[in-house]
Amino acid sequence: MKNMYNDRNPKTAQGMKKVPLHLVPPVAVAMEAQALFYGGYLAARADGGRGYEPYNWRDDEISVSTYVSACKRHIDAFWDGENLDPDSGFHHIGHARACLGIMLDAMMIGKCIDDRPKTHGAFSKVCAEHKKHMSEMLDGAPRQHVKRNHPEGRGFGETYEGRIVQNDY
Repeated sequence: MKNMYNDRNPKTAQGMKKVPLHLVPPVAVAMEAQALFYGGYLAARADGGRGYEPYNWRDDEISVSTYVSACKRHIDAFWDGENLDPDSGFHHIGHARACLGIMLDAMMIGKCIDDRPKTHGAFSKVCAEHKKHMSEMLDGAPRQHVKRNHPEGRGFGETYEGRIVQNDY
C-alpha cells in the first residue's frame, strides 16, 4: 500500500497497518457519546429510576431486535424531518449510532442474543435485482416501456434519448 502520508518515518509504515480511527468524524463520535450518556445516566426507566448504567449490555445479554428497532425508530424520525430526539434533546443520528455501537460491542464480547428471523429473507436479492434493473434503465439499455395514462390523456414516464422522464401534469 502506498504511503498516504508522504513521509519516510518508519512509524508511519507500522501505523498504516492499524485501525484508521482518524477517519471517523469527531462530531459523529461526540453525538454518539451524548446519546450513550443520556441512556447511561438520564433516561427515564419504567421503574421510575434514571439511566440504565453505562456499558450495561456487558453485564446482561441484549437482543438484536431491541436495538435494531430503536435504531430504525431514530433513523425514521430523522428521515421524517425531526433532528433531535424529544426525550433527550440529542440528535437522532447520534442515538442510532449508539444503538449500532452497543450491538457491535455486545456481539464482539458474546453478550448478544441473535433473535433475527431464522430463515434468511430476500432483501439482498431484491436490492441486487433493483440495482441491475436501474443500471439497465439509466444506461439506456433496451427495455420495455409501459405508458400509464393520466385522466386527462397526458402520458407518464415516456422515454427520451434513452432516459426516462416524468411528465409534469
